[in-house]
Amino acid sequence: MEMKRQNLAVALAGVLAALHLAVCAIFHFALLSGVIQLVAALLATALCLKRTRESGDQYFKWLWSGLGTAFFLWAAGQTYAVWYSIWHTGSLTYPNPADFFWLLYSFPILLLASKAPDHCEGDWTGKLDLVQACISAFLLYSIVLLIPGVDIVERAYDIQGVALLFACGIRFSTAGSSEERSFFRNLTIYVISYDLLGFVTQLVPQSMVVDGAITDLAFSFPFLIFFAVSIRLPETVPVVLPWKMPRMILPAHIHGISCLGLALTSIASGVVLTIHHTRFGIPGMIVSCGVFALRTATRESQLKCVQLQLEYDNHHDNLTGLANRAFLIRELEQPNTPSSGNRSLLYLDLDRFKMINDSLGHVFGDHLLIHVANLLRSVVRPGDVVARLGGDEFVVLLNNCPDGVTAEAIAERILTRLCSPVMLEGKVIQASGSIGIAALQEGESSMHLLRNADAAMYAAKSIGTNRVRIFDRTILDKAARQLEMETDLRHSVEDGSITVNYQPVYSLKTGTVEGFEALARWTHPQYGAVPPNEFIPRAVDAGLIVELGNQVISKACRQVAAWNRQFQSSLTVSINISAWQLASKEFLPYVREVLLDSRLEASHLKFEITESVLMNNLQPAVETLCAARAMDIEIYLDDFGTGYSTLDYLLEFPFDAIKIDKRFLLDFENDERHATVMATIVQLAKGLKKRVVAAGIENLAQLEFMTSINCDYGQGYLFSKPLRPDEMTRMLASEMTDDAGSFPSLSQLLPNLPVRCQKSVN
Repeated sequence: MEMKRQNLAVALAGVLAALHLAVCAIFHFALLSGVIQLVAALLATALCLKRTRESGDQYFKWLWSGLGTAFFLWAAGQTYAVWYSIWHTGSLTYPNPADFFWLLYSFPILLLASKAPDHCEGDWTGKLDLVQACISAFLLYSIVLLIPGVDIVERAYDIQGVALLFACGIRFSTAGSSEERSFFRNLTIYVISYDLLGFVTQLVPQSMVVDGAITDLAFSFPFLIFFAVSIRLPETVPVVLPWKMPRMILPAHIHGISCLGLALTSIASGVVLTIHHTRFGIPGMIVSCGVFALRTATRESQLKCVQLQLEYDNHHDNLTGLANRAFLIRELEQPNTPSSGNRSLLYLDLDRFKMINDSLGHVFGDHLLIHVANLLRSVVRPGDVVARLGGDEFVVLLNNCPDGVTAEAIAERILTRLCSPVMLEGKVIQASGSIGIAALQEGESSMHLLRNADAAMYAAKSIGTNRVRIFDRTILDKAARQLEMETDLRHSVEDGSITVNYQPVYSLKTGTVEGFEALARWTHPQYGAVPPNEFIPRAVDAGLIVELGNQVISKACRQVAAWNRQFQSSLTVSINISAWQLASKEFLPYVREVLLDSRLEASHLKFEITESVLMNNLQPAVETLCAARAMDIEIYLDDFGTGYSTLDYLLEFPFDAIKIDKRFLLDFENDERHATVMATIVQLAKGLKKRVVAAGIENLAQLEFMTSINCDYGQGYLFSKPLRPDEMTRMLASEMTDDAGSFPSLSQLLPNLPVRCQKSVN
C-alpha cells in the first residue's frame, strides 16, 4: 500500500512537470504556468510538513520544518504573483513583495546548513555562521532596495543560488548519519536543479521570452524533482558518488558547516555592491570576511583544545587521573639521565579486590581505586610517576631515590598507609596489597623493569597478603618453570595422559567399602609426580579445567563400572566438580553420555562441590546441581566447615551428604573444641537427614572417635592412600573373602582395631 502511494505521488509530479512543459513551450499561458509553479511549491511544502510530523527526532523535525518554511515563503511569493496577474494588468514593478518572498526563502535554508547537530557545549561558531547568513541576506536585500531594477534582482537570484549550492553541498559531503545525509542529498539535488535550470534558461532565445516563457520551468521542476526524490528514495539508502569527495578537500574546521558558502556569498555580494553602492559593499565585505576569519580562528582554537584533551586522555586513566600504561611505557623507554638516576619500579596489586567489588558493588570498588590513587600520590615525590595499568594494578616509577631511602622502605610505607582503616561510602574498609619491586640492572632495558616487577608482585602474592617481594632471578626461573609446566600440562590433557587414582571410602557402620573418591594425578616427564595443589590451579589459569574434569569423570565412571561387573558389586565413585564445569551448558549432556557408554548407574555417581564453587557461581551452579539430582546423581558438600558454612546451603540446596574437612581431625585430641564441632556437625546432619563423610582419617584414635559420634563414612591414609587402578584392582581381589562380591571389612583391614570400634562397625 505504501509503495502504491509513493508511485502515485511520483506519477503526480511527472504529470505536473509534463503539463508545465506543454504550457510553457506550446500554449504560452502565463497564468496557468504560475499556478503550476505554486502547486509544485505547495507539494514540496506539504511533504516537509508530513516529514516533520512523522519524525521522532527533534533535530530532524527542525530540519524538515525549516525547509518547509523556506518552501512556504517561495509559495507565498508565487501566490502574490498569481494574484497580481489576475487582478491587475501589466507586469510587476521592482522591487515587489513577490521578489522579497523569493529572496527571503533562501534564509531558512542557509540557517539549516549553518547549524550542525554535533556542536559541543559552549561552541559559539554556530552563532557566527548565523551572523554570516544574516550578512548574506542583508546584502541581497540591499541590492534590491538600493538599486531597483530587473538586472539587479536577477543578479541577486544568481548569488542566492550560488550561496545555497555551496551551503547544501558542503553539508551533504560532510553529513554524519545516513538520515542527515539523505536530507541534504535531496536538498542539494533541489538546489542543483534550481541553479542548472536557471542557467540553461538564460540561453533560451529572446523570442521565447514571452508570457509563459520556458524560463518558468526553473521554478517548478526543482520542487517536483525534490518531491519525487524525497518520496521515492528511502532515507537509509547510502549515497554512492561516482567520485570520492573526501573531507580532506575541506578545511578541518568546516566539517558539516556551511560557513565557506556563506563567506563566498558575502564576498560576491560585496563585489556587486562595490560597483553600485560603495558605502554598503565594502563594509559588508569587510565584516563578512572578518566574521569568517573569527569563526575559523575559533574552530582552530577548539581543535587545539580537543587535541590536547585527546593527548591527555590517551595517556591518563579516566577514573583516577593517574598516568596509564601508554604513558608509563613512554617513560620507561626514555633513556636514563642524571636526573632520573637509578630507576626502581613498584608494582602494586590490591588483595581480595574482586571480592570487595562483587560484594560491595563496582561503585564502591571505583571509590576504593580513587582512594588508592590519592594515597600513592601523597607518598611519592613530584619527580616520580604513578600509573594505573588497569583493574586494581598500580605502578610507581621511582627516579633517583635520595640517599637513605630505599624502594623497599617506600613500599612498606605504602602498605602501612593502605592498611589504615578508611571510611568510603559510609563503610569502613581496610585494604591491603602485594608489591613487587624491581631495579634497573646493568645491560637491561627499562622495559625489563615492568616485567620483573610484575613477576615479583605475583611472588609476593603467592606467600600471603600485604607482602613485599624484591625481584631476583629465582622468580623468573620459577615463572619460566610454571610456563613450561602449563605447556606440558596442556599437552598431557590433550593426549589424555592425566591419570586417576582411587581412595576407598568405608562405611563406619558396616565396615565395608562403599565406593571411592576419584583423584586426578599428573606425572611430569621431567619433574615426576606433580601435586594436585600445583597443577590444578595451572589448569584453571590455562582454561583446561573443564576438559581435565571431564576426563576424570569419563575414566572414573568406566573404571568403577568395570569393577562392579568384575566383582558383582555396587560400588560408587565421588568426583570433585569445578565451578567452570557447573557453568558449562555441555556438562550434564556429557555426563549422561559417559554414564550411557560406561553402563554405570547414575545413583553410583556422586558430585563433590565445595562452598567456594557455590559462592563464585551460585545461580548456574544450583540449576546444574538440581538437574543432576533429578538424574539420581548424589551431591556431596565438600570441605564443610572451612568456608562460610552457612546453614542455608544445607536447607536449600540438594545435598545428600556433607564431608567434614580433615583439618578438624588433625588436632581434635589436643583441642576439645574440634571434637565438639565435629560432634555437632554430625548431629546437625542427622537431624537434616543427611549423611556425613569424614575425610583424612589417619590413625586409630580418629577412627574410634568418628565411629563413636555416629559418622556414616570415612576415608584416609589409615585405610589406604589413593591407588592406581591396577593397584586397587589387586587389593580388592586379594582382600576378598570366600563370599563372592564381599569386600574387606575394617576389622580385616585393621587387625589392631579397638574393641569399641569393632563393635561399632559390626
